[in-house]
Amino acid sequence: MNRAEYNDILKNIMGILKNPNGNFGKKFMTGDPETDGEILKNAEMMAAVALIAVDEYYSFLTKAAYEGHVADEI
Repeated sequence: MNRAEYNDILKNIMGILKNPNGNFGKKFMTGDPETDGEILKNAEMMAAVALIAVDEYYSFLTKAAYEGHVADEI
C-alpha cells in the first residue's frame, strides 16, 4: 500500500476507535478526556504498526504466489 492508502486506512481505523459507543470505546474508554487521549494515542501507534505488518504479510504472499510457492509457505 502506498502512503495515501496507509493514511486513509489509519484514519478510518481511528474513526472506529474514537466512537464511544463502539466495541473499543465501550471496552477501553474512561470518559476522562486526558486519559482517553492517551489511550487513543497508544491505539493509533498500535494500529499503525499492525497496518505495516499486514502490508508486509500480503506483500510476502503476493511474491510467493508470483514465484509459485504459496502452498509451501502457508
